[in-house]
Amino acid sequence: MAPRFDFSDLWAKETRRGTPVVVKMENPNYSIVEVEEPDGGFRPMEKSRGKNAKQVTWVLLLKAHKAVGCLTWLATVFWSLLGSVKRRLSFTHPLSSERLGRDRWLFTAIKLFLAASLLILGFEIVACYRGWHYFKNPNLHIPTNKLEIQSLFHLLYVGWLSLRADYIAPPIKTLSKFCIVLFLVQSVDRLILCLGCFWIKYKKIKPRIDEEPFRNDDVEGSGSEYPMVLVQIPMCNEREVYEQSISAVCQLDWPKDRMLIQVLDDSDDESIQQLIRAEVTKWSQKNVNVIYRHRLVRTGYKAGN
Repeated sequence: MAPRFDFSDLWAKETRRGTPVVVKMENPNYSIVEVEEPDGGFRPMEKSRGKNAKQVTWVLLLKAHKAVGCLTWLATVFWSLLGSVKRRLSFTHPLSSERLGRDRWLFTAIKLFLAASLLILGFEIVACYRGWHYFKNPNLHIPTNKLEIQSLFHLLYVGWLSLRADYIAPPIKTLSKFCIVLFLVQSVDRLILCLGCFWIKYKKIKPRIDEEPFRNDDVEGSGSEYPMVLVQIPMCNEREVYEQSISAVCQLDWPKDRMLIQVLDDSDDESIQQLIRAEVTKWSQKNVNVIYRHRLVRTGYKAGN
């Protein structure tokens, strides 16, 4: 009878690398002893390690590509935002020469103030690193003796402190006290309003009208007791609803002489402009106080969109 190998034992023992493996057969007179080489058990590991390193490289490349794309997107958004701000500052309104000069002067003043603030901040940082901590003294002792002056920069810093203490600090103190008074006045006003609202809610006070101001039985009345009402209809290429919108507003139950209707048209299509203008003309011939307005320059917010 041919010998039969027990391969299950062989596979179970292959995990032990570098140890002898004994394969037994049914015939007890035969046995095979196989010793694995130390390098043989590590060959699959080298292959798997190479595969894992390749995968890690691809993952790192994908993450780097994603990070570069994110940085590029942020730079593009920031640049477009700066462009939008510049266009808003330059072309928001068609300014006159006087208004434009005044705005440029204000913008120049803001830039000068920012530059001066940054310069003073750098001045204070250098003084702090040199150990001139005069603000830690509660009496704010400013050296006036020439023997205490260390250098020209120290002299400039002492002069700056004297200028702040003598000419800048008093107006700022006065302004801060004035702001505190304004804050207290506003707080008291808000408190009184809150107490008034609470009292109205607690007493359930309702507004009452002594007499009916709008009487429908006065047919011959001029309607002067009715308040003047302004109705604005924004339009922008509204071909489907322009007629219905204008008709609905012109038929409101309100005295015609106490109501003004403005059709604000921002349409780009000339045919739609003619249709809306014709509809307005039709209702104005029926003694309805309706007018048509179309803007040629439409910078900023528009009426129709």
